[in-house]
Amino acid sequence: RRRRVVADCGSTAADRSVSARSPSGDGVRDNIRIVFTCGGTGGHIYPAIAIADSLKQLAPGAEIEFIGSRERLEWDLVPTHGYRIRPIPCAPIHRPVASLKNVKSLFLQALGLLTALWYLLR
Repeated sequence: RRRRVVADCGSTAADRSVSARSPSGDGVRDNIRIVFTCGGTGGHIYPAIAIADSLKQLAPGAEIEFIGSRERLEWDLVPTHGYRIRPIPCAPIHRPVASLKNVKSLFLQALGLLTALWYLLR
Protein backbone atom coordinates (compact mmCIF):
# COMPACT_ATOMS: atom_id res chain seq x y z
CA ARG A 1 0.00 0.00 0.00
CA ARG A 2 1.35 3.41 -0.98
CA ARG A 3 1.35 6.37 1.37
CA ARG A 4 0.35 9.72 -0.10
CA VAL A 5 2.16 12.87 0.95
CA VAL A 6 1.45 16.37 -0.32
CA ALA A 7 3.98 19.14 0.07
CA ASP A 8 2.72 22.66 -0.63
CA CYS A 9 5.83 24.77 -0.96
CA GLY A 10 3.86 27.97 -1.35
CA SER A 11 2.11 27.53 1.98
CA THR A 12 2.95 29.23 5.24
CA ALA A 13 1.56 26.44 7.39
CA ALA A 14 3.75 25.95 10.44
CA ASP A 15 3.37 22.18 10.74
CA ARG A 16 4.06 20.20 7.58
CA SER A 17 5.56 17.13 9.18
CA VAL A 18 4.49 13.78 7.84
CA SER A 19 5.95 10.56 9.12
CA ALA A 20 7.21 8.46 6.25
CA ARG A 21 9.34 6.13 8.35
CA SER A 22 8.90 2.44 8.08
CA PRO A 23 7.08 0.72 10.97
CA SER A 24 10.32 -0.92 12.07
CA GLY A 25 12.03 2.49 12.26
CA ASP A 26 14.90 1.41 9.98
CA GLY A 27 14.51 4.22 7.45
CA VAL A 28 12.18 5.87 4.99
CA ARG A 29 9.72 3.72 3.08
CA ASP A 30 10.44 3.21 -0.61
CA ASN A 31 6.79 2.81 -1.57
CA ILE A 32 5.83 6.38 -0.68
CA ARG A 33 4.23 8.80 -3.15
CA ILE A 34 5.03 12.49 -2.75
CA VAL A 35 3.26 15.22 -4.70
CA PHE A 36 4.56 18.78 -4.71
CA THR A 37 2.54 21.82 -5.66
CA CYS A 38 4.47 24.99 -6.18
CA GLY A 39 4.71 27.57 -8.83
CA GLY A 40 4.67 31.00 -10.18
CA THR A 41 8.17 31.95 -9.16
CA GLY A 42 11.52 30.28 -8.77
CA GLY A 43 11.36 31.14 -5.07
CA HIS A 44 8.86 28.32 -4.62
CA ILE A 45 9.94 25.97 -7.38
CA TYR A 46 13.68 25.63 -6.72
CA PRO A 47 13.26 24.80 -3.01
CA ALA A 48 10.62 22.19 -3.89
CA ILE A 49 12.98 20.59 -6.41
CA ALA A 50 15.79 20.59 -3.83
CA ILE A 51 13.51 18.91 -1.28
CA ALA A 52 12.42 16.38 -3.92
CA ASP A 53 16.09 15.62 -4.69
CA SER A 54 16.81 15.04 -0.99
CA LEU A 55 13.77 12.81 -0.58
CA LYS A 56 14.79 10.81 -3.64
CA GLN A 57 18.15 10.10 -1.96
CA LEU A 58 16.43 9.00 1.25
CA ALA A 59 13.93 6.78 -0.55
CA PRO A 60 15.13 5.88 -4.06
CA GLY A 61 11.93 3.97 -4.78
CA ALA A 62 9.66 6.87 -3.86
CA GLU A 63 7.28 8.16 -6.50
CA ILE A 64 7.81 11.93 -6.65
CA GLU A 65 5.78 14.18 -8.90
CA PHE A 66 4.61 17.76 -9.18
CA ILE A 67 1.36 19.45 -10.13
CA GLY A 68 1.26 22.94 -11.58
CA SER A 69 0.17 25.28 -14.32
CA ARG A 70 1.15 24.95 -17.97
CA GLU A 71 1.48 28.73 -18.19
CA ARG A 72 3.93 29.21 -15.32
CA LEU A 73 7.63 28.70 -14.71
CA GLU A 74 7.21 25.28 -13.05
CA TRP A 75 6.06 23.74 -16.35
CA ASP A 76 9.54 24.31 -17.81
CA LEU A 77 11.74 23.87 -14.71
CA VAL A 78 10.39 20.69 -13.13
CA PRO A 79 10.85 18.33 -16.13
CA THR A 80 14.42 19.59 -16.68
CA HIS A 81 15.23 18.26 -13.19
CA GLY A 82 13.83 14.82 -14.02
CA TYR A 83 10.42 14.98 -12.35
CA ARG A 84 6.98 14.44 -13.79
CA ILE A 85 4.56 17.37 -13.69
CA ARG A 86 0.81 17.16 -14.16
CA PRO A 87 -1.27 20.15 -15.27
CA ILE A 88 -3.91 21.81 -13.14
CA PRO A 89 -5.95 24.84 -14.15
CA CYS A 90 -5.40 27.93 -12.02
CA ALA A 91 -5.89 31.68 -12.12
CA PRO A 92 -5.04 34.64 -9.88
CA ILE A 93 -7.52 36.72 -7.95
CA HIS A 94 -7.68 40.15 -9.58
CA ARG A 95 -8.10 43.56 -7.99
CA PRO A 96 -10.58 44.94 -7.35
CA VAL A 97 -11.95 41.76 -5.87
CA ALA A 98 -15.48 42.58 -7.08
CA SER A 99 -14.29 42.23 -10.67
CA LEU A 100 -15.91 40.23 -13.45
CA LYS A 101 -12.48 38.69 -14.13
CA ASN A 102 -12.74 36.96 -10.77
CA VAL A 103 -15.80 34.98 -11.85
CA LYS A 104 -13.59 33.11 -14.32
CA SER A 105 -10.78 32.92 -11.75
CA LEU A 106 -13.03 31.35 -9.12
CA PHE A 107 -14.28 28.79 -11.65
CA LEU A 108 -10.70 27.89 -12.65
CA GLN A 109 -9.61 27.67 -9.01
CA ALA A 110 -12.46 25.29 -8.21
CA LEU A 111 -11.65 23.22 -11.28
CA GLY A 112 -7.97 23.19 -10.26
CA LEU A 113 -8.87 21.96 -6.78
CA LEU A 114 -10.97 19.13 -8.18
CA THR A 115 -8.26 18.21 -10.68
CA ALA A 116 -5.61 18.13 -7.94
CA LEU A 117 -7.83 15.95 -5.74
CA TRP A 118 -8.38 13.58 -8.67
CA TYR A 119 -4.60 13.27 -9.15
CA LEU A 120 -4.09 12.60 -5.45
CA LEU A 121 -6.82 10.02 -5.02
CA ARG A 122 -6.13 7.85 -8.05
